[in-house]
Amino acid sequence: MDRNTIERIRRDRLLEAGELALRARRQIDDAAVDAARTLSRTEGIIPALEPAHALAAVIELAPKKSKDHIMVMNMCGRGDKDIFTVADHLGGM
Repeated sequence: MDRNTIERIRRDRLLEAGELALRARRQIDDAAVDAARTLSRTEGIIPALEPAHALAAVIELAPKKSKDHIMVMNMCGRGDKDIFTVADHLGGM
């Protein structure tokens, strides 16, 4: 079995177990910008757009989970490189 097949099987099993949620989003959207704002204001971290999309999904999914559910999200990238893109999206703020 090649590596791609193994990864596909692994991903399918995680989906079946309800442990992995795959979502497609536009490159920049309001939910990602809102999540980035929330993280910046509460933690002082400016996320890159890629993890801001993931954070938006976490913010959406977390309230639907039980209190003892553990959710892990990888925060990677540097948001300072995306500041101007976000500013343009917000109308030049």
